[in-house]
Amino acid sequence: MPRAVVRFAVAGAALIGLSGGVSAAEGEPYANVVEFINDTPYAVLFIYPHMDDVTDWEDDLLGNEVLEPGQRFKVNMDLGPRNCIYEITVQLATEQRLHYARFDACKETALHMTMDRLETR
Repeated sequence: MPRAVVRFAVAGAALIGLSGGVSAAEGEPYANVVEFINDTPYAVLFIYPHMDDVTDWEDDLLGNEVLEPGQRFKVNMDLGPRNCIYEITVQLATEQRLHYARFDACKETALHMTMDRLETR
């Protein structure tokens, strides 16, 4: 089912819906368009990215939207050359959190959110 365009602010990144692409200069590693896929049995309420070497967490990627089980959306994670590595925290409707300590948006094009990444804090 197509999703409406969602607003979010990740230092210039943009949600692009279900299609689109990124062009990058040859030789420089640029982040990809990344598809977030909810493979959990719960709704995802928040997705917080944190770029490597940045002190603050970015705003929630979903904004006012909720990502139900089985739903997906794409985000342009291209923030310029060599801006590839993110730590990502996902909050579920159960108030549990999933944690992805190191996601390389220059090499990966999809993040399957699964219960095997449940935080144990």
